[in-house]
Amino acid sequence: MSQSDTDKKADSDHDDKPDTSDQDKPAEQQEEEEQPHVEQVYRGSSKIGERHVIVTVNAASQDEFEFVVYVATQQQEFTTTVSRSKLESAYASESDDAARAKAAIAHLHVDDDAVVWDADREIDSSAVPATDEKSQSDQDESSESPVAKADADTDASQQQQESSKPAQSGRSQDDDFEVIVTVIRAENLHDADLGGKSDAYVKLSFDGDSVKQTKVESGSLNPVWNESLTLTHKAGTGIVLFGSVMDEDLGSDDELGYTRYDLAQYANTDEEIALDITHDDKPAGKLFIKISFP
Repeated sequence: MSQSDTDKKADSDHDDKPDTSDQDKPAEQQEEEEQPHVEQVYRGSSKIGERHVIVTVNAASQDEFEFVVYVATQQQEFTTTVSRSKLESAYASESDDAARAKAAIAHLHVDDDAVVWDADREIDSSAVPATDEKSQSDQDESSESPVAKADADTDASQQQQESSKPAQSGRSQDDDFEVIVTVIRAENLHDADLGGKSDAYVKLSFDGDSVKQTKVESGSLNPVWNESLTLTHKAGTGIVLFGSVMDEDLGSDDELGYTRYDLAQYANTDEEIALDITHDDKPAGKLFIKISFP
């Protein structure tokens, strides 16, 4: 057999061998390589209609954005996708993807079953997240006198130093930690049942994660629980505690009110914390809690 024939046979034998390169890889590595890369474009809390929500916008692909809306009062998460071309067309004046995603929140509609984006929907001003203060200061900067500008720079520097300090609790959104919330009692709840009473319980969540709830206290508008719940915070999520006061019914449970508490306000105290409860944007009683860390 000539050298040329030998080389051809070797090449043929090599081609006939099955490709085992992927088989040699660990299953975890293969799954990771198969999953598309998802880039988070925007994340923030807002209000859409009467619902308090946390909106995460991901660039699911080069052509599509994914809006993940967590409704705190319902303890539910809804997802919708919008093409990049539609967002760029609807918000052509915005400078980048993050700005377009933020602007699109005003055109989201959330109901009990789904979330929908509609550029033709009338803007709900309550759904627009707060704009950065920096944009307004940049507009006013040129009209300031040198003295006023110097004072403003000093104030801004002090504010920046304050904002860079860790939360008084010593925990930040970059940490994994547990927090113990003692749900003590509520006062002057909304009467959801006939006879002016409610069968109340409290649901707590940390930015949509680690949902816990108390036992039910029947037949009272001023229920007392004195129940401690341990919630787990995952690094990278907000440190806002969401609470829903619910009324247990034979069918679906009704919401008596909603409240929230930013752990950045916590000052390592053993005193009760009184939280205002709202229902349909109206006062609906108070919830009293204590916070500690294990």
